[in-house]
Amino acid sequence: MDQPVQAVITLLEDVIYPKSHYGERACRAGAEMIRQMLGVDIREALNAYYVPGAEDLAVRAALEEQFQEIDPRLVAKTAAAMSAHAARIAPYEDAAEVFAMLQGMGVPLGLIVDGPPCSQRQLVRHLKIDRTFHHIVYSGELRGEQPWVDALNIMELLLACPLSSTALVCARGVQARLAAGRVGSIFRVFRHTPTGHRQSAQLKASDVIPMLNLYDLPEAVGLVAWPD
Repeated sequence: MDQPVQAVITLLEDVIYPKSHYGERACRAGAEMIRQMLGVDIREALNAYYVPGAEDLAVRAALEEQFQEIDPRLVAKTAAAMSAHAARIAPYEDAAEVFAMLQGMGVPLGLIVDGPPCSQRQLVRHLKIDRTFHHIVYSGELRGEQPWVDALNIMELLLACPLSSTALVCARGVQARLAAGRVGSIFRVFRHTPTGHRQSAQLKASDVIPMLNLYDLPEAVGLVAWPD
């Protein structure tokens, strides 16, 4: 990279914390309780709505797909069962350290969060990362045809920095594709290394820089130079 970036924007899921790690056991426990009590299967709906720290919202949303009236006591009991089976919510160690380092260096940081805004706000508070980022945009609050792209445009205004001078950190191919040509550089984090044809298609994409963790990010964006 010829010039250091002026700001860094990152996505939340699978960059800051591993969403799937928290959801599997919790949703299985919640769905089993509802199956035993009501005889219906809400596993798929729970998986869709689940956000760590907002289990009650996920249970209510899943039940509303099948019932008009919902007992709040059942929601609370099921949410408690899910919380008991979920791992402690915490960010990836490298994410916590690297973004805290960038903040300490005075680098403007932006976080884009996808999903239902209410539950995602709870998640950000649980992860205790709201003070690390200068600006947070919840794409679920936007009503355009491409809310994620709109979130990028809003972040550009908040950071007072052109997207062409920013680095984007993401974990999903669709995010990288939508940002291609809009931001200065794209770093895609592969927490699990792709294999076979996926590796050649994803890791070798010319417009995306692959990373297996975030520790090399400060040097990759030109903000530090580690000694050889």
